[in-house]
Amino acid sequence: MIKHQEVHPRLDVTDCFGCRIASVRIGAAAMPTRKPDTNERTAWWDQQMRDDAAYKRLRLDGLHPRSTKDCALLENVDDRRFIEAEPLHWNERGEYLESTDELPQLKVET
Repeated sequence: MIKHQEVHPRLDVTDCFGCRIASVRIGAAAMPTRKPDTNERTAWWDQQMRDDAAYKRLRLDGLHPRSTKDCALLENVDDRRFIEAEPLHWNERGEYLESTDELPQLKVET
């Protein structure tokens, strides 16, 4: 029972704004903070902001990260090669390869 029903129990008075507005319902899409994935989106956005700020700090330090993804974690890495390495310089175990001789050869089909 809504409060206005104390005045008009059947909510049927034609000139009453309270009776008309009593039937209005607000959908979940109109309330962005009540959507099921709001917490995940907020956490993702906060992580993006931390990564962007870390990327700017790394660039000011003279480093060249490949992207802004996970730059907040890369700030704590001591090895400069880990930050700037191209993907071809890593093996499948995540180890940095010192020379291009260690790189796996690509199979070219003709």
